[in-house]
Amino acid sequence: MNLIAGLLIVTSLLSADTVPERTLTLDEAYNLALKHSLSVMQAANTAANADDDVWAAAGSMLPFISLSGSRTRNWGSTTGYNFNRFGGSTTPLLGTTSGTTRSDSYSASTSAQQVLFAGGSLARQYIAARANADAAHISSWSAKQDLLLATLQLYFNARASSEASEAARIAAAAAKSHQILTERKLQLGAATESDRLQAQTSALQAELTAMDATNAAAIAQATLCRALGIPLNTRLELSFELPALSGKADESVYLARAKSGRPEIALARANLAAAHNSKWAVFGGFLPKVSADASYGWSDSEPPGKNPWRDNDYHSVGLNFSWDIFDQFSTPTSFSKQGRAATLAEENNRQVIEDTELQVHTAYLNFQKSEKRLELTSAARQSAAAALKLVERGYELGGATILELEDAQATALNAEVDYINAKYEGLVNWATLKKQMGELKMEGLWE
Repeated sequence: MNLIAGLLIVTSLLSADTVPERTLTLDEAYNLALKHSLSVMQAANTAANADDDVWAAAGSMLPFISLSGSRTRNWGSTTGYNFNRFGGSTTPLLGTTSGTTRSDSYSASTSAQQVLFAGGSLARQYIAARANADAAHISSWSAKQDLLLATLQLYFNARASSEASEAARIAAAAAKSHQILTERKLQLGAATESDRLQAQTSALQAELTAMDATNAAAIAQATLCRALGIPLNTRLELSFELPALSGKADESVYLARAKSGRPEIALARANLAAAHNSKWAVFGGFLPKVSADASYGWSDSEPPGKNPWRDNDYHSVGLNFSWDIFDQFSTPTSFSKQGRAATLAEENNRQVIEDTELQVHTAYLNFQKSEKRLELTSAARQSAAAALKLVERGYELGGATILELEDAQATALNAEVDYINAKYEGLVNWATLKKQMGELKMEGLWE
């Protein structure tokens, strides 16, 4: 039995040693999130595909050149007869003979085609492709800002949960001390059995609160680990120094910066440009098309070099004209669809600008509130801590009841947790305001 207990202890110690530990800064957390984020990868892939579409659209305005060559060998069979020609007779005398023939042919050619006029559709398609590529890159940039904001929220939530867990643990230890003190006072006749039971209940409830806080902190850390792509059981030491956020600008300054740099506005403008150019690219289908082509080739039954090249070469130059007079309503319906898409893009652009005003205003108000909240919770925390010390001293001397002590403990813990949450709420609200302006990045994050 002792051997089994010893093995269990050794196993638990070894298991504890295998739990990975890691000190993690905010910069490191964001870099890990970038490598692990599927949304950022998808946005980057979309942007790369859009860049390829630009090359494809540009290539459609360039000549199409092809080169070909061949060598062909042909086989055939022959049959011959030996005839008796004496006396005018043509009857076979010696039977028949057979054989095979072989011939070769060689050719080489090159040709080029160039669209001279396509109703402007090719140029419009190129401009639309460029606009779509711009939109894809803006979306990629926006995805990185979304990821940074999400990483900030997870990182600060993990820090706040850890600090709240520590505060709850300290409060539970204090409640246990008060229980012991009450039991001693009961032995001295300075407390009642009811006081002892009340102190015991308070200590147990404080322990439950600490357990819940510890569990919440573990979940917050695991959630952060999952977002960063590291093992869920990693013990994280989150290294971060609180920045000063006072002295910020007026709301109008932030709104002006948002209208010039917000990715949603840039994206709406790029989509509007793409929609208009796609519309006029379809309009080119109503107009005639002109193209030119040229070819040069050579063919011979002998390999190159045996006969003069010029004796067997050929060339041609042509100018082609076409006009789709009736294409079964394909162009008119496509033009109508693109026209409606352009109208929607215009409305979307207008609404994005209006939404920007509301979102910047909301983010600014939330940041202002968080600054005031931090100020108030800091003062409440200090007052509650001072009041708890006075009540603890009074309880030791018999000038305060166990109920007053419990109320002071609960108030102090709540004030501490409120202050912890307010610290990180302000940072997240500032980052949200930066996001609404399109300026959320690690460099200069708190400026």
